[in-house]
Amino acid sequence: MLRGWMRVIKELDPDPEPHILTLLDQFGIEPTKDNLDHLGVLLCALKTYSDREVHYGGTWRDFGSLGQGLNLARKAKRAWKALSLGSSDAACDDALDAINYAVFTIRCIAEGNIDGRDGA
Repeated sequence: MLRGWMRVIKELDPDPEPHILTLLDQFGIEPTKDNLDHLGVLLCALKTYSDREVHYGGTWRDFGSLGQGLNLARKAKRAWKALSLGSSDAACDDALDAINYAVFTIRCIAEGNIDGRDGA
């Protein structure tokens, strides 16, 4: 799966669709190659989230920002370990998960959900 994602990132069209340019413009982001590459990685993380959310239905909220922070640290450590063992595919998979855990952490903080649904 990940090799496919990396191919998607590497093969991003350097001339993006007009709606992508409009979105970037609305956020005051220049459509540079680096910014488009960054967006490609973020979209891969979003696709991973979207595919999994169908099965898990927001259970990440159950552990609040504290739990998500722990998950973020765990995934970052796993990505580092995979890289140190020469497994870039596994490292990228864990890094995409880490991106999503970072987003979950931010969303929980924004919702006032520090230690889980009942602790909010």
